[in-house]
Amino acid sequence: MPPIQNRTRSRPIGVTILSVIQFLLGIAYLTSMLWALAISSWADSAEGQEKLTSALGPSLAEGIPGIFLLIGIVYLVFGISSLLLSRGYFKGRESARHRGRTVALLAIAFVVFCLVFPVPLKLEPTSPFWTLFVNSCVYIYLGRPRVRAYFGSRS
Repeated sequence: MPPIQNRTRSRPIGVTILSVIQFLLGIAYLTSMLWALAISSWADSAEGQEKLTSALGPSLAEGIPGIFLLIGIVYLVFGISSLLLSRGYFKGRESARHRGRTVALLAIAFVVFCLVFPVPLKLEPTSPFWTLFVNSCVYIYLGRPRVRAYFGSRS
């Protein structure tokens, strides 16, 4: 009788790289959240309100703390989501593969939507070209048979 083979596959190196990148993005988002909350707190202080009122006017100065609080909350959600996606990639969860492809498609759609506005597609670091390129690569990579097989074997 032949020995029973282990049906789990080894993790592709690209999945490990995606997991590390998502983890680093999660840490960056959480750091940005702390920055936004610190700005919100400063803007809500007497000193902050005085400086903002002199620079922006009273009506805008009153809204700044709330805006940065909202930005901080959005960064918190993005940070936690990125860390969970990183864990799902690392563990080989099929749901993480689906979420990763969905996020990549949404980013591509966002860039295409934003291209309605006159934005030069230069190869600068801030160019939307990079978002389009990287997310297209992620979407295609997560759809490859070997990667699908890895995630399918872990579900």
